Amino acid sequence: MTTKRRNNIISTIHRVVTSEHGENYSINGCAKYVMECLGEKNYDYWFFTGITGDLFTQHYSYTNFVAESVSDYLFEEDPARFVEETFAKCGYAATFVSSEELKNNIDMYLQMLTEYIDRGIPVIGGNMRNVFVGYEDYGKVLLQLTTLYKSKL
Repeated sequence: MTTKRRNNIISTIHRVVTSEHGENYSINGCAKYVMECLGEKNYDYWFFTGITGDLFTQHYSYTNFVAESVSDYLFEEDPARFVEETFAKCGYAATFVSSEELKNNIDMYLQMLTEYIDRGIPVIGGNMRNVFVGYEDYGKVLLQLTTLYKSKL
């Protein structure tokens, strides 16, 4: 029988993007962080900037805000496809959960999130700019890393 933990945080906690090392893109930093926690050292920040196109393409718009990179654009166009294809290139399955799905099944997804954290695996947040790394009070309080710092949600 497994008892549910009240609080937990994964052991690997550090900034997701280190700008002083030339890292600029949140999506690639979050993906790298997950792979690091899985023990996959070959799938680093630069690997993800390559497979998302961010390493090779400057992305600007004259008419509207388009976030910070090609990966942001691709994510906005079709988030499920972007997430699934990005991690498939590493041999991993990944699922994007929409806001509507999350609202309709909040208890199930909260349980899944805490189970991943209990296994030491962070979960990337919906906008791909934050990573859930822990929880308090049986998941009523979620702990996250943004691209710069740790905070409670």
